[in-house]
Amino acid sequence: HKFYIFISMKRIPSWISGDVPKKEYDFKLLLSFIEKGWIKADEFSSETFQSSHGHVFSYIIFKNSLMETVRADIYIDDNASKESVKEFLYSKVLIQSEFENLSSLFQAATHSRYIDSVFNAFEEKLSASHETDINRWNHDTFLSPVNGPKICNLPDGYYLSQLSKEHASPILKQWAEDIGEKFSNSFSLSNTFESNIKYRPAFGIFTKSSNSLVAWITLYRNGSIGMLHVLKDHRRQGLARILIRKMIETVQKTLGIDCRLHANVRKGNSASANLMLSEGWEQQPRNCKMMYFLKSTENIIAK
Repeated sequence: HKFYIFISMKRIPSWISGDVPKKEYDFKLLLSFIEKGWIKADEFSSETFQSSHGHVFSYIIFKNSLMETVRADIYIDDNASKESVKEFLYSKVLIQSEFENLSSLFQAATHSRYIDSVFNAFEEKLSASHETDINRWNHDTFLSPVNGPKICNLPDGYYLSQLSKEHASPILKQWAEDIGEKFSNSFSLSNTFESNIKYRPAFGIFTKSSNSLVAWITLYRNGSIGMLHVLKDHRRQGLARILIRKMIETVQKTLGIDCRLHANVRKGNSASANLMLSEGWEQQPRNCKMMYFLKSTENIIAK
């Protein structure tokens, strides 16, 4: 006979970023973004629970502009039992109505040691399977340093300014090329760009002579720097380094020095990887998985 161990789970006041252990830097950063208004109030839902054994569980579910669910971030106390993890996932997370309206690209993320339990639950709920060979993910993830960046002056002939909607065309064209057709067709690039520049820091470097945009960087709501690019004729002058430092400086001044960003660098892009390492970014071990579900095909990648 199989016996089911009942674990009661009560809702408690939603966590704030200061409640989250530093090692859970992604979840901590997301809550910081929410508290600062860097994520729209109608784009997410979040709840926190405590088991009868005193362990804390929390989730953040994100929606896009069409109110489709695009991402779920899961926090699980590593000291919790497997029974309480199952209770949380099936009775508190996966029953949410948000999972009835998924976008064509859906992501699930966790840093818990119960990675497999989380992904098995999502796999069952979404009637899909995820890739277990983590080497299939063709990016490496880098985590920003906790110390503040050094001041880096622009070369002569350039100035740095905030990006706006009028800069969308060249950025979106380059971004579509960078991420490839498989992903660029899975969500609205223009809506993502507009959200990045409206709610979070986004910077461009321009020529003084013609006010031409030659380099840029934005910040996704998941805490990843993105769209970083320098036009070919303006490379090898440290413009990418300047943009990265400016972004870290802005985030740390606004949200706190312990807020850490991350960057996904395509494998084989040694120039970008070496830049991150030279700036003190740490390459992350592959024990933090993320699933990507593409509705149109059974193409799922685990990170």
